[in-house]
Amino acid sequence: MPELTTKLGIKKPLGNETVSRAAFNENWDIIDANAQKNIIQSNTAPASPVLGDLWIDTSTTPNSLKKYNGTDWDIVGAVTPEQIGAVKNNGNVPSIQSGLDAEKPTAGATGQIYIATDTQLIYRDTGTAWQKVGAVKWGDIDGKPSNFTPSAHKSTHATGGADALTPADIGAVSKAGDTIKPSTDSTTAFQVQKSDGSIVLDVDTTNKRVGIQTNSPDQPLTVAGNIKTTNQFISTVATGTAPLQVSSTTLVPNLNVDMVDGYHANQLGAGLGWVKPGDTVLYSDTTTRNIGSNLNLAIYLKRPGKYRIKFTAKLFMSGDSGILYLQSDNTMSNEGHTMSSSVQVTTTTPTNFTLDMTVPCPASGIIYLHNAGATVTITSISICYADATPSDVPDVQIF
Repeated sequence: MPELTTKLGIKKPLGNETVSRAAFNENWDIIDANAQKNIIQSNTAPASPVLGDLWIDTSTTPNSLKKYNGTDWDIVGAVTPEQIGAVKNNGNVPSIQSGLDAEKPTAGATGQIYIATDTQLIYRDTGTAWQKVGAVKWGDIDGKPSNFTPSAHKSTHATGGADALTPADIGAVSKAGDTIKPSTDSTTAFQVQKSDGSIVLDVDTTNKRVGIQTNSPDQPLTVAGNIKTTNQFISTVATGTAPLQVSSTTLVPNLNVDMVDGYHANQLGAGLGWVKPGDTVLYSDTTTRNIGSNLNLAIYLKRPGKYRIKFTAKLFMSGDSGILYLQSDNTMSNEGHTMSSSVQVTTTTPTNFTLDMTVPCPASGIIYLHNAGATVTITSISICYADATPSDVPDVQIF
């Protein structure tokens, strides 16, 4: 029985064997069959391969050796990641790359990993975009302190420190030279409140108003309380508009007013006084006088106008009532006419009475307090002006 060579399996006859021609031909066929196996080097698969052909594929790095199995090309002696110190692709991670965050390649290779060396962020390609991975949430950090006291670094962040903070660094407003501007106007855009929530100051940027101790100002400045100044209130409003509006009629001490009804004080006569219509007494007399039946008490008026006569009267003796009214004399235009309603004196007890002239006295002259009844005693009499004006203060005399 002949021996076979280790590689091609060629038969080697033994020393005591006779070699026939057929044996030689069989060995030549073995050599010829193995000589047909090609080894081709290219970046594309060989055309018309036969079983056992070898192909060095130069399209891969490193090049790979492949053998044709009659249908497909099998990699011969495949290299593992461990053999070349590479990362094994478990879970569809085709590549890992690092570089600057802004220099990430265009997404599209699902699973590839990118490590940003400047921002220290890790991204994964979803196939359409880069997605951050491994971002740590605040709640997932173990052992973090419950508060961060800046006392250890406050000197470096203070003004003049090695790492001084400015208002702009933390989005704050500077104490001088900056502007507070809301993103949206509001009637309560900016407020200062007390600890109990009550309003100290309210800024209404919608209507351009400021309220002090109120959150609903209805004027450019509305103060819900007193205003105190150690200087002046200055108004530059033009003539024709009142510089001050006051609802109360209560007297204000020490408020000096130069003009009265449109006149300056120096335009008024030295002897001219203001007369309040009605009960301002122009003249009074407490002399006791008796007016008998159909007799008069004469009153001499030096100025025209309507007058009010106030007096205290009683019956001289009990009996019929006295009837008193004002009557003109023959020097007046309404000669002999009655100038007031009448009053009745019915008791010996002094009683107060008032008579108003129903028509004005057109010029100086005498009017009479006429008695058309029993004798009446007048104990006091006062003359008032019923419709006075500042420039028309009458002179009165009773006789």
